[in-house]
Amino acid sequence: MICRLIPLIGLVALAALGGCESPVEEWQPVEAPKTSKVELARLSHTVRFEPSATKMSPSETTRLVGFLDDSDLVPGEHVYLQAPRDDSLSRAREATIRRILARRGILVGTVPESKSPLGEQLALGDVVTIELERYVVTPPDCPNWSKPTGGDPTNTVASNFGCATATNLGLMVANPRDLIAGRRAGPADAEPALRAIQNYRAGKPIVLPDDLSSNSSPGASAAAPGATAGGGSGSSGGSGG
Repeated sequence: MICRLIPLIGLVALAALGGCESPVEEWQPVEAPKTSKVELARLSHTVRFEPSATKMSPSETTRLVGFLDDSDLVPGEHVYLQAPRDDSLSRAREATIRRILARRGILVGTVPESKSPLGEQLALGDVVTIELERYVVTPPDCPNWSKPTGGDPTNTVASNFGCATATNLGLMVANPRDLIAGRRAGPADAEPALRAIQNYRAGKPIVLPDDLSSNSSPGASAAAPGATAGGGSGSSGGSGG
């Protein structure tokens, strides 16, 4: 009887082991995302003027410069101005702010109050609001060691694989918006060569000026090295022979 039970117990144990999955098999790659998160952030700064004044006070100028420094605005970036009124006083105040921003190379646009998300919050008064929209990238949570170690019958990569690449890309990209939609590509390098072939086939040769020496770059020469204007090196060599 005992001899008959031993094989039966062994079969039950093998069946139980076969039905169990290792922690590695239960792990899924979705638990270790490697994608940077890109979001649109909106910053605003309000410049206050004295009643009927078109010039900024020293304290307001200091606050504005501090906002620009804290926002890490670089030349070529855009900001938008919004004044609560559309009159000569508001336009003069906007011009004052534009001059300060222009010294830093910052481009300025005007946002109509009806289209601004801050329009409802602005009361009529002696203020001009500067609005800045910028895409901000948040790298993935790295390192990620959520995948258990040990034997892996699924033969998948480690959970931390690719974390450094995704993080470095998010930190190095000049404009995080490029991670959402790439910019339009410029002309390919082959276009100038293709244009030359098209002109050649169409019988449109490029006529060069008679004297290239004045347009030559430093160190360049229109003639071959060692040659003179009248083919001097070649003629002298012939006479010498």
